[in-house]
Amino acid sequence: MKPKHRTENRLKSSSNYVMNKHALKIKIAVLAYFEKDGKVLLQKRKNTGWRDGWYGLVAGHVDEGEPYKLALCREIKEETGVDVVEEDLEFAHFLSIPSKISDCDRQYFYFTVKNWKGEGKESRSTWSRINVSNWPGSINCPFLII
Repeated sequence: MKPKHRTENRLKSSSNYVMNKHALKIKIAVLAYFEKDGKVLLQKRKNTGWRDGWYGLVAGHVDEGEPYKLALCREIKEETGVDVVEEDLEFAHFLSIPSKISDCDRQYFYFTVKNWKGEGKESRSTWSRINVSNWPGSINCPFLII
């Protein structure tokens, strides 16, 4: 529908330009928290170009239009070889980091893994376990954690 007045046309163009210029860019990641016998499953980063040698939760980015739980199941399988179904993921935590302190807005969705099949294999990462029985107190951790 054509605007009735020139002013409306300018505002419409201007508004579209501003919206395109300030398009919101968000990077979304999903993270898996595995716990068994009081220990948390971590993976050592290697050949990623970011924090190689550090340990962190199994994680990955969500592809555009991909459901978050499905993305995490995919990432877990790719990174570890362990099979997890969406029903065995329970939402645990959300973290948002604004672009003021990062290269863009980032959102992190953490899930607890209730059940899984397989023991895992070395894929692009290696596995390590830390004892969390002292939490929420301090932990003497011999390595760097993301």
